[in-house]
Amino acid sequence: MSRSRFSDTQLASLRALGFGEVLRRLGMFAKRDLGFEPVKSGDTARWHVTVDHGGVVEIVVTWPKWHEPASGAGGGGAIDLAMHLTGRPFATVVRQLLKAEKGRLN
Repeated sequence: MSRSRFSDTQLASLRALGFGEVLRRLGMFAKRDLGFEPVKSGDTARWHVTVDHGGVVEIVVTWPKWHEPASGAGGGGAIDLAMHLTGRPFATVVRQLLKAEKGRLN
């Protein structure tokens, strides 16, 4: 399924998801680092996310922007984050996030 097969409404709803909802839809566990003291913005938090392959990645979040210090990767919003955490392409993560939304409604 190509990018054009998703409606603007579907993509906008996914882009509006919060950090915790993205992780819930991906079925990933995260723990907030309560000892983290942000330098620039009080809205910034550091999370340790358990990813599919069993590893843990550190994600620094000032939503919708996020950054993984170890790899230098970063982006903005739910779709970018889901692609990064799963290693899957755009269409695959969009379908996964949409499917998880439908599962929640049922």
